[in-house]
Amino acid sequence: MDNSLTILIWVSIVAILVVSSFLAKLLYDLSKLAKSATSASDMLQNELEPTLKELNEAASSIKSVTGVAQNYVEGFQKSLQNVIGATSLVGHKMQGLFDGLLKGVKFGINLFKK
Repeated sequence: MDNSLTILIWVSIVAILVVSSFLAKLLYDLSKLAKSATSASDMLQNELEPTLKELNEAASSIKSVTGVAQNYVEGFQKSLQNVIGATSLVGHKMQGLFDGLLKGVKFGINLFKK
């Protein structure tokens, strides 16, 4: 019985050593992973800041260009409305002129018919 307890103790010690070695390897790998994650995070932060600044600058320049373009579009719209309003006013006057001219020509033709 003494032999079986000794064997059990030695097998338990070997099992504990094997598990401990795997646990140590796991802790070492986790430590390397944490260092790599920290390094990647730092690199990403260093690369992201200038990119975000450039994006903000691009967005502000697009916003200013859009504002200027909006002003030009509004001005063009007003000009177009003025032109359309003027042509419709002239068109009504021209219609009246043509109606009067047509009535005059008909009256003249009717005079010569008699």
